[in-house]
Amino acid sequence: FIGSSRIPASINAAVLVKKEPSKVIVVAGRGQLTSGMHYQAIKNRLEMFPNYLKGTKVFLEYAGSQIYTTEFSQDELTILEPRLKNANAAPHLLLPHLNFNSFLEFWEKSDNSLKMKMELSLLYASGTYRSSAFTREKFSRLNKPICQKGGDKMTSEGGIRNDELDIAIKKAKTVAKLDKKVLEESDPLTKEEIDLSTLVELHKLITNNGGELIMFRMPEHSIRQKVHNYPKAKANKVVFDAWLASKNISVIETNDFKSSDKDFPDYWHLSIDRRDEFTTLLHEKIIANFPE
Repeated sequence: FIGSSRIPASINAAVLVKKEPSKVIVVAGRGQLTSGMHYQAIKNRLEMFPNYLKGTKVFLEYAGSQIYTTEFSQDELTILEPRLKNANAAPHLLLPHLNFNSFLEFWEKSDNSLKMKMELSLLYASGTYRSSAFTREKFSRLNKPICQKGGDKMTSEGGIRNDELDIAIKKAKTVAKLDKKVLEESDPLTKEEIDLSTLVELHKLITNNGGELIMFRMPEHSIRQKVHNYPKAKANKVVFDAWLASKNISVIETNDFKSSDKDFPDYWHLSIDRRDEFTTLLHEKIIANFPE
């Protein structure tokens, strides 16, 4: 399972392991992972283990009207540089998926700023500097114990902060406004645009190595659903879904999972109280759509 931090918030690997004890379950979604980083992670794994994806189903979250439709040349080996002030990047998340050759490719192909490239280079070259990045992330929340109402309703997996709900809610509102603005100012999505996207390259990488790419719907707070309901977003979804159908990429619908805004304490992530329920429903859908 790949995608954002909504993946570990919505999918409990332990539940799936109990239901599928003969299978290996990997919940690889995480906050601040870009499509280019997911691509590089899978590519790097295949270089070490050529049969890694043979017979594997790779599930990608599909919450809105499209996903991973940015041109691949802009996404390849690219680290997320936050749009909001006072937000931190996480270049250390790319490190486990780089060898010397891909590190050189990062300098050549990445769309990141020079500052970000220098930051990754320091992480790559210095073990001390590198370990400090992971340590800071792991222990930064110790100074802020959970004290906000609703924080105990969220998992802390996948880089999710369950101790800063007010900050996360404010961010969700700001990002929704930014997404609406980008949507209004952008051209309509086209098949030609998708044909140049990271999704195409990810699909090729998976299928050419014996795997299958499958999309699945994610539950969301109404502030996110509202963005997807704008006319241009709906039009983009029609184009995107037609493209998926042309490539025989299945979409698992989960509309019968009923949720309300109270199930998203920080407006981003599904409450841990509903995670097992969604995991079970998704598993039933997978079995129904892909019987073995």
